[in-house]
Formats: sequence, C-alpha cells, structure tokens
Amino acid sequence: MEKTLSILSVLDKSCCNDVIFIIFDQKYKIIYISPIAVRQQLALSADALVGKELSNLLDPLDASTFTSKLSFDTFEPQQIDYLELRCADGTNMAYSAYFQKFRYEATQKELMLAIFKNKLQSSSMPEQKNTLIVSAINHSEEAIAIVNDNAYIVFANNAFLRWHGLTETELKVLRFYEIDSSINNADKWEIHKSNLQKDLHKTFEMSFVTAAGTSIDVEQRWRYHIEGNEGLYVCYMIPIKERKETEKKIHKTLERQHILSQIAFILNTHENFEYKVNEALRLLGNFMQVDRILIFQNILSNKATSCTFEWHSDDFIARRFELQAIPYSLLPELYHELNNNQHVVYEGISNIPTELVPYFRPYDIHALMAIPFKFDTHSSAGFMCIVDHKQRHNWKESDKRFIRTFTDILTSTFRQKQNIDLLLKSERRFRELAELLPEMVCEAAINGKIIFANKHTQVQFGFTENDLSKGIIFFNLFHPNDRQRVLDNFEKLLSGEHINNEEYTIINREKQEIPVLLYMNIIMQDQLPIGLRAVIVDISERKIREKHLENLANKINSAPFAILEVDKSGKVTYINEKAQQMKLLLNEHLPTITRHAQTAFDAKDKLSHTLILNGCAYHCVYNFNPHTANIDLYVIG
Repeated sequence: MEKTLSILSVLDKSCCNDVIFIIFDQKYKIIYISPIAVRQQLALSADALVGKELSNLLDPLDASTFTSKLSFDTFEPQQIDYLELRCADGTNMAYSAYFQKFRYEATQKELMLAIFKNKLQSSSMPEQKNTLIVSAINHSEEAIAIVNDNAYIVFANNAFLRWHGLTETELKVLRFYEIDSSINNADKWEIHKSNLQKDLHKTFEMSFVTAAGTSIDVEQRWRYHIEGNEGLYVCYMIPIKERKETEKKIHKTLERQHILSQIAFILNTHENFEYKVNEALRLLGNFMQVDRILIFQNILSNKATSCTFEWHSDDFIARRFELQAIPYSLLPELYHELNNNQHVVYEGISNIPTELVPYFRPYDIHALMAIPFKFDTHSSAGFMCIVDHKQRHNWKESDKRFIRTFTDILTSTFRQKQNIDLLLKSERRFRELAELLPEMVCEAAINGKIIFANKHTQVQFGFTENDLSKGIIFFNLFHPNDRQRVLDNFEKLLSGEHINNEEYTIINREKQEIPVLLYMNIIMQDQLPIGLRAVIVDISERKIREKHLENLANKINSAPFAILEVDKSGKVTYINEKAQQMKLLLNEHLPTITRHAQTAFDAKDKLSHTLILNGCAYHCVYNFNPHTANIDLYVIG
C-alpha cells in the first residue's frame, strides 16, 4: 500500500489540474484522495474527506445511482462516463471515472482505485482541451454541448452535431436558442439561464426530431458551472427509449398487480358470490380489452361442460344460456389441448377450430384463449375462455402469465366456495337434526358466546334466535355453583384431556333448578379450536324415578313381612330386614325355597305353599318377575 500511495503522490503533482485519484473500500469510505488535485480542482481539503463516504463528494443525483453502476464483484476495469463532484463553493465539476479493484496484500482487504478525469478543464475551445477528455466526450452516445452566457455554443461533441445536422463551422455562428425547439428565443434563454444560475441544474424530458427526421425521446439535463469569471451551461441530451420501455413495462406490471389485488380483494369473501365473480371478470375483460370472458364448469363426470359465468362488452349480447351441457365429444380438439397444455391460444378467424364457431354465431372469432381450471393434478374441473370478436391479440408471455395468475385466484375461490358450500350443507343437516332432537343442543364460540341453539334450548331458557346477537354466554346457563366446574372441564377439553360426562344444574327461564347431564366437545377448524358444541339432557324425570325407587326400596326393606329375591340358579340375591330376622337363609329352609323357586321359574308363573318355621305356619308366594327374570318370594304369617 505504501508503494501505491507513493506512486499516486507523484502522479498527483503532475496531473493535479485534471485528474483526481481516490482509494475507497467496499463501504465506499475514502481511504486516500489526491491532496493537491482535490484542493486545486474542488477547493476542498483531502484531510477533511478521508474517512468520509464517497457519496459526500458526489452530486446528489449521481450519488443515488453510483453504487448501482459500480460493482465490487469483479477485478475487470470499470468506467462511468459522467459524474459530477461537488466543489467547496456549491458548484459541480464534470468528470469521467475509471475504476480498478485490487487486494491489499497485508490485510487481504479488497479496495477500489478510482481515477476521476476532469471533463471541463477550461472554457476555451476544444483545441485547447485535453485530447483524451475530448476524445471520450466525442465518442459518448450522449449529445453534449457547452454554451456560454451569450448562448453561443463553444463546444459540441459528435453526437450533438450529428443529431442537429451541423458542422463545427456552422456551430461557431449559432446561438443555442436558434437550434432548440423549446428554448427558441433570447428571452427564453435568459429565463432558462437565470433558473440554472439559481438551481445549478435542471432536467427535462422531451421529444427531439433529429436532422434525419427521426423523432426520439430524450432527457435533457443542464448543469451550471463557473470557470474563472465565466459561467458555462452544459447540456446533455440522453436517449431514453430503453428507459421509457422499461418504465412502460414496470407500469404495466404494476397495473397488472393492482388489478390482481383488486380481484383477490373482491373474491376474498363469498357473500354475493355470483356478483363478485362477474365483477372480477369485468375488471379482467376491460383490462385485457377483449369482448367476452366465459367460465365453463365440467358436469357429468367431466364428459360435458356448461357455461356458469359470463362477462361481455356492451357491443355484444350474452351467450351463456346457449352454452349449456355441451358434450366434450363435440369439442375434441379443445378437450385434448386443455388436458395437455397450460393454455390454448387461437389467433385469426382461419385458425379457430370449426368445432367452436357455431357456439358464437352470429359473431366471428378473431382471437380465443382457453385456460383450464384444475382442482388437482389429474383432471380439469372446467376452463376459462377469453374471446375477441373484432381483432387479433398478439398475447405476450407476460399476458399469459397474468391470465394464469387470475385463473389460479379464481380456481382457489371456486375450491373455497365448494368447501364452504359443503360445510354449510353439513351445518344445515346438523341444525335440522338438532331441531328434531328432544334434547337441548347449542354451539358457542371460543369465548363462550352462543352462536346456535335449537328450539328446545330456546324454550327452556326463554330466548329467541334474535337474542343470540346480544351475546348470551353458554356458561351462564348453569347454576352459579356449577359454572366454574363447567369452565374447568371446558379448559381440560381444550388442552386435550378426556372428561367424563357429568351432572350439573341449570336455571331455566322460570328460575327453576333442573338437573342435567352435559355432553360437550370442542369444534376444530384448520387444526385450531374455535368453539364448543354441547348437548344438555334434562334428567329431572330420571331423578324423580330414582328417588321413587329409593323410597320404594326403603319401604320394601322395612316391610312387616319377609321378602326375598331368588335367581334361576337358586341363589338368594336380595333379602329384607324381616327375612333376616326370620332366619330364612338357614340350611334347613333353603332346599324347600330353592325347589319351589325352580318350579316357579319353569312355569313362569305364580305358586304358593305353606312353610313351617319355629312351629308356626307361614304362607309363601313365589312370583316370577319378567323384568328381572328372577323369583320374588313373599313370606307372610
């Protein structure tokens, strides 16, 4: 590095009038800058610039594009034909720049050597210019002219002379406003000159007609410089055809993205589905400037197709209702192409398959594109057909990609609509079934707000379908003593735990407490819990029966006579308190009881006999009970 800096110092002394050497790193931080040259040409201090970013030295317009024009990825020489460096007094100096990347061996750090060549060393004629600078300017594709205060052109490069059809001799006697279409008189030149002195630079876009009669779009850039006591006005005319085409492509791409965003937004919800699909087709049709767009959906196991949606321009009438249940056997070519290609394009009347022509009469088909809808990779679910009845369309690849993206959005929308329809159909079936059930059935969101309740639930708790929008909380249906338990079990279900169905108490519209059995599970959507579904079973009657049976059992147990129950094998399965007191299970009595019980089993009827117990006679009645399939024995005496 020391050797390099030593050489640059020598060069700085000999080239300080028109060359500036700069070394900077990959962050564009200045490591070295020619101290003599930068002081002499820009009136700046090298010490103040070292360590600063190179952008601080560049004109803001050039600084914004500098990094995109220069690459640290190559060791090949690089060149930028035109850059402006900022002087201490706020004016700019024009330079061409040459760059060479090198590696500093001591640190293996990659650095860039820049050689800035002054384009305008003085305001004198080209003969007094540096030969290399004049040569570079003359070979530039830009048309460059230097104009003095009196509007005389003191220098013009070859491109400027060629565009204007002038010779150097003619140039010497012409003022700039005599050859320019926009600044075409002395007054306009004075105004233009005054604005430049104030703003230092101006940029215009204009259409320029060359001497050969060719019209080209150019960007005219003006820069104001002070050389000594003289002001110079430098005009650069740059062809912008490629930039215009690029801007046009970008604009078209942004317009396509905007249309697709609008369409995606429109189709984001499925309310008024038919209207929204038609609106999406309208946006596409107007943007593509075609006459008709149709959506066909397959029927009869993909053996036929029907037009389900259509948009057409005002110049034509609808054809949708004439395009129903068309067998694919009548469209063999189209069917084959749709199953084997991403899109099918026909241009010109003579190229349209004859099988399609009858379906659009009395209109001709000048252009047709068909794009298949595929819900999976195996078979087509239908297709979209774009038709122009008036002109051919040379659809570009970007147009085809745009239309395919549209069909992808539409396919996704149809698939979602199909799934939603199936879900709604399933939900309708569930709700119809729920209305038939004699139990209370309801659904609630994850926050507990009830979103559905069958009629039985509404009657029990005294609310209507319209009241659900006010926010009825599922957990509030239960007795305050049970609410926390219901909540705890709900949280257990959310965490994946299994819970047994439990008994709770609800409070109905008449403030009555009703015992219920609660069956509850979680509603899942896209593997996420979104709510709960519950069946509430009123067990009031069962509780009454259980209480009745309990009372009856107590009465039987305390009856004043003996009661026993014997199964088919002769085993005694129940004995009340009186029978225990009478000691009827003693071995001496069991054979008799078992024998008579077996006889009653066989006869499936009632029989009786007398049993002598402790010297007393007891009347025994054996009764076959069909509900329990056991023998009930009553010993009375």
